[in-house]
Amino acid sequence: MNNLQGITLDQFSDWEQLLLALSAGSPPLAAPAGQLTCEWVEESGTCGSTLFQDPKVACLHFRNEHGIRGREKEMAICCWDGCGAVPMQRGSLIRHILAVHLRTLRWTCPLCGKTFSRRDTAHQCLGA
Repeated sequence: MNNLQGITLDQFSDWEQLLLALSAGSPPLAAPAGQLTCEWVEESGTCGSTLFQDPKVACLHFRNEHGIRGREKEMAICCWDGCGAVPMQRGSLIRHILAVHLRTLRWTCPLCGKTFSRRDTAHQCLGA
């Protein structure tokens, strides 16, 4: 069977598992150069804090400053200025902010080279 980076295709039951294995350990690409600003809207107005491009540091900001924490299955609303997203599980909210609003999450498919906001959706390029 084909062998990519020491990984054989017959080790996996589907393309998603293969792509996850190929990209395991590779961090997402950095966001485009420039300053990232938090546009989370609260009663006192828009946050406006400067955010770091490191997703882990930005994640801490949303947990500590905006209280995005708690049970992951609990529903939450994105309060980003102008966001029209439907309510989502709290566990998905920070990933939504990082991927959609800050564009700090970028994963490159190791097979086709296309970029995706989520590593687990990189198989979409294969039409799976």
